[in-house]
Amino acid sequence: MKTQHLEFPARHLRLQYVDHGSGPRTLLFLHGWCINLSYWQAQIDHFRTDYRVVAVDLPGFGASRVERSTWSIEAMATDLKQLIEALDLTQVVIVGHSMSGELGLETALQAGDRVVGLVGVDNFKFVGMEVPADLQEIYSGIVSRFTTDFPNAAQELADRFFFHPATPVAVRERIHQAYRSADPAVAVPIFYALLHYSTSVPEKLAQLPFPLHLIGSDTPPPYLPVLEQQLRHGVYVSLMPETGHYPMIEQPVAFNAALQQIMTQ
Repeated sequence: MKTQHLEFPARHLRLQYVDHGSGPRTLLFLHGWCINLSYWQAQIDHFRTDYRVVAVDLPGFGASRVERSTWSIEAMATDLKQLIEALDLTQVVIVGHSMSGELGLETALQAGDRVVGLVGVDNFKFVGMEVPADLQEIYSGIVSRFTTDFPNAAQELADRFFFHPATPVAVRERIHQAYRSADPAVAVPIFYALLHYSTSVPEKLAQLPFPLHLIGSDTPPPYLPVLEQQLRHGVYVSLMPETGHYPMIEQPVAFNAALQQIMTQ
């Protein structure tokens, strides 16, 4: 995968990205927490014949670098807005996995008319939902160890919440390695920035000027009441059985078909 780089000295920012294909619309792929743009390889290969396809290492992950003392989803979205403008991307459909659902939402709001669609990949499942106390206790216990034992705590988070029984062993091992090797000085503050931003998601969704499309695992399915209430232009859900939190690499053929269906609507 041939990568390119953009420098934004005023933001102390260097972004690694790939840019392939051409077409009337652009697919901008944003990866999830602690992984990188290579997780979109099957989508880049599939969609580059009909669309301009851009995938980026998010600031602090992969080969992208940024000097930042405090982290926020808003600041990361501004980084991506600058990428969109620098590459003159138009008619952009953002495809955001996991935490990049929220990041894609904020980027869409900041980038204005350049963005025409948002596809969330296994995210926005619990908007407005109260998490059961037993699951919250397990989750909080794992997260509390991020500052003292990040590699093991991050791997446990994945094992507890992100895999389906059918998730291939190779995918599990790939995620384990990615999580264990992530820099906690970046991963931990971004994780807490995401938690902070999540409180504003319902009001942010109300500002979205187009429908929200979701592709993800059917276990659990998204909790839709708040999404349906907040989204003026609707929410459309494509659920994939027998997959975990990483459908784009667990079932790339089925995932690509679901995304293709969205793009042809």
